[in-house]
Amino acid sequence: MHKSVLIWGFASSGEASFDLLYNKKDKFFVFDSDKDVQQRLISKFSNWKNVFVLTGVNRDVIDGMDIIIISPAVSVFDKNICYAKTIGKEVISELELGARKFAGKLVAITGTNGKTTTTRLVGNILKCAGKNYELVGNIGTPICSKIKKSRHKIFVCEVSSFQLEAVRTFRPHIACLLNISEDHLDRHKTMKNYVNMKYRIFENQGKKDYAVVQNGLPVGNIKSNIVTFGYGEQNNSCYLLNGQIWYDNGRHSEVICSAEEVKMLGRHNLENVMAGVAICKLLKIKNKHIVCGIKTFEPSKHRLQMVKERGGIRFFDDSKATNIDAVKQALLSMNSDRKVILLLGGSEKGLSYEYIFENLPQNVKKILTFGELSAKIVQTAREYNVQNIQGFKTLREATYEACKIAENGCDVLLSPGSASFDEFENYEDRGEKFLEYINAFYKETVEQ
Repeated sequence: MHKSVLIWGFASSGEASFDLLYNKKDKFFVFDSDKDVQQRLISKFSNWKNVFVLTGVNRDVIDGMDIIIISPAVSVFDKNICYAKTIGKEVISELELGARKFAGKLVAITGTNGKTTTTRLVGNILKCAGKNYELVGNIGTPICSKIKKSRHKIFVCEVSSFQLEAVRTFRPHIACLLNISEDHLDRHKTMKNYVNMKYRIFENQGKKDYAVVQNGLPVGNIKSNIVTFGYGEQNNSCYLLNGQIWYDNGRHSEVICSAEEVKMLGRHNLENVMAGVAICKLLKIKNKHIVCGIKTFEPSKHRLQMVKERGGIRFFDDSKATNIDAVKQALLSMNSDRKVILLLGGSEKGLSYEYIFENLPQNVKKILTFGELSAKIVQTAREYNVQNIQGFKTLREATYEACKIAENGCDVLLSPGSASFDEFENYEDRGEKFLEYINAFYKETVEQ
């Protein structure tokens, strides 16, 4: 029986879904809300007999479909998606589609913060061990794009809450939940919805699977074997004790490495390493390869990355910090003996900034806000009697001010705590522009 397939959203995940599924028997309907993408699709598929480019989606379109594959940008709260589910249409994500087609060993990693770092770390350990693996998912490579060459491979998949909205049978052999804090409430509406989406990573696991979970997070509804990580040995499989990372397999404990061998700053990154160690021990990777992977691992760009040092002033790009907990972790990671100038702001995500001002470290000398949220953040700070704050319209203006007031022994930290889409294409673009603004300031200062 011929099927009608709608692929909604034709960025990398939609294109990968199409390439994996395409055949000459079924009908394929493709749609992207971006007008430029629509024109590209019309040009690309103009001579294809069974591919149809849509300029919109409504109930009539939904009625004619057998399966709908949505990109992470398409919310399950969309009225047409809600209608599709109401009338029994199958709505799945590219993640779900790829996982159905994958026959190898699947590791999935989620959490509010640290997903990319932990995914890359596990990949680096597998590389040291000589394993056949791929890094896929939210890290930037759609799982569907690697399926056709996936025999005998381990897929390490970074998973976002957006992708988990539309899974049905998704079942990783090892699923990891790093942490949960407030994020993406503009999409998920409530914190409860957001938490529920994160826990969907475990919902289809069975007794032969493993759940790697930060100690203290609820595990009551998880059916797989629970492996915890965190500080201190009590109830943890992987833990930090006396400056060393240990692993307990239930029969005996062993030292894996010293915490000093971890290049990344901060307590949260030690937790990411513990999660990575637990995952790799479950994959039966030898300790020498785990240590090799940790020692040779280079931290992600735009994640607490020192990008410049001048006259005793250090500049840190933490543009990937797009929620409040990430800002908190960044501030805790800074040297408490040095003054900090914090650059905070960006575009609206529905987050609350009270937590930052309730728990502001004493070494924060000045807060400079920027972007769409600048005025809102300043107002919130004033409600908590925080006076050392100043608002700017753009990141460029805030960066220039930071350069002007920074002195020897000061750290300038870009840790925005929000999305970047008011001024920039993405957090990478924001981080790169931050360094450009710093260099431009000093060049102009020298020329004067």
